[in-house]
Amino acid sequence: MIARIEEGGIFAGGTVAEARRRLVEEWTRMPAEYITLIWHYAQQSKNDVIRAMELFVTKVLLDLPGSASA
Repeated sequence: MIARIEEGGIFAGGTVAEARRRLVEEWTRMPAEYITLIWHYAQQSKNDVIRAMELFVTKVLLDLPGSASA
């Protein structure tokens, strides 16, 4: 079941490079002004969630085509 969810392409997990590559592919196919990110505080520790958010903003989102920082 998890493999089928991953194959759907709506999740961009993995390493920073993998997440960035998948998001750039998505942006290329369908540019958007906003994306929705969901972290589950109930299933993760606060520190894990904060670390994931920091990594996303500083390493993945930075300079994506069409983003405000690009």
